[in-house]
Amino acid sequence: RSPIFDNNCERCERLAYHLHHKNFNHRDNSRENLQRLCVICHSKIHGISPEVSNLKTLVILRDRLIKLKNVLLSQSRGFSGIELTVPVLWGEEYHRIRKEIMSMEREIKSAVTLHDEWRFFGTIKGVGYISGAKLIAYLKPNKFSTVSKMWRYSGLDATRIKRRKTMSKKELIQYGV
Repeated sequence: RSPIFDNNCERCERLAYHLHHKNFNHRDNSRENLQRLCVICHSKIHGISPEVSNLKTLVILRDRLIKLKNVLLSQSRGFSGIELTVPVLWGEEYHRIRKEIMSMEREIKSAVTLHDEWRFFGTIKGVGYISGAKLIAYLKPNKFSTVSKMWRYSGLDATRIKRRKTMSKKELIQYGV
């Protein structure tokens, strides 16, 4: 995988894959407030393991590539709808992005199977490598003592949905119902 930047991490001189704010003002996107970080330094800032940080990077990049692929596809359909020929470059780029997405999915598959949490998610019907990677990268499932607590945190707790009518006002406000 090629880095986002050709430069090194500003903390340790490894290849930089992340652009991160120096202070916590996320609205200030000036060059002075942004720093290039490697996966390890980025994970230290957020208190997660480098493996999880790498997995999250892969998931984000894959999702953005899918958006690019869909834009090219819809633009191509628009061209054919007004009886114009689709530029050859767009078709080539579309196929190149598809190959890159497949390559990224193979990389995600190999990265997600290294996580202990995958032993649990891999047994659930309907949770594939990509869904499992997203759950591991965004939810940090090892912080939940039970599965039901994780589903509740995610807003997928079935008991809350069933008993909405009998909830107290405090619970309704707490869960944003």
